[in-house]
Amino acid sequence: MTAMRLLEIFRELPDIALIGTFAEPLSDTQIEFLLPDLDAVEVRADLYPSRDVNYLTEQCRRFGSLPVIFTVRDEAEGGKWSIEDGDDEKLELIEEIAPSVDAVDIEGSSKIVSKVTPILKRLGKDGIISFHDFDGTPPNEELEEKLASAKLPAEDLIIKFGLKATSQADHDRQKKFADNHPNENLIMVPMDEHHPEKRLEIPTLATYVYVTDTPVAPGQLHVTRARKILQKRNTP
Repeated sequence: MTAMRLLEIFRELPDIALIGTFAEPLSDTQIEFLLPDLDAVEVRADLYPSRDVNYLTEQCRRFGSLPVIFTVRDEAEGGKWSIEDGDDEKLELIEEIAPSVDAVDIEGSSKIVSKVTPILKRLGKDGIISFHDFDGTPPNEELEEKLASAKLPAEDLIIKFGLKATSQADHDRQKKFADNHPNENLIMVPMDEHHPEKRLEIPTLATYVYVTDTPVAPGQLHVTRARKILQKRNTP
């Protein structure tokens, strides 16, 4: 955890923030090696081997001073938290873990989103309202509607779009959408397995990278490669 709000950290960085997605517990040595190239960490609790509160709290505390985002991703949006696992159980887990992390990611489509945001506001934590489409990039009108609805609970929420990009036209449209909303707290993540580096070309707060041998979501770059690309373009 960090003393600063996640949004403040993202805003102060000179380039796109790199969020490392952790889908399993790594060794202390592995974590120590990865941390210098990361700006934040996402703990994907739905993919961890245990959903015990004490276990997950301890896992979230393993990343030193880096800000930690806690995510329990629903099956409907690419995760492993099933309908049978239950919304009430997910809410309870988030409420237990939230004091120990910097931010919580909750799907905009979740039935509990209206219950999660007041918890985060009370605790002084950032919220990420996320939308995913693994089939393509929706029409701009739909993106505008989702953006507006996500901001209803609070103006300072971070809005994340993870959208499949199957063509240059999709990439151009996602980039233009981000360009048209420079004052929004926007994370725009094009998912393109063939051109993963294009997610670094979007004018956005942050993007997600993988930290092991396998991407957690389509089109993720490995953290080492992503950091090298950013360093190269920021070198005079």
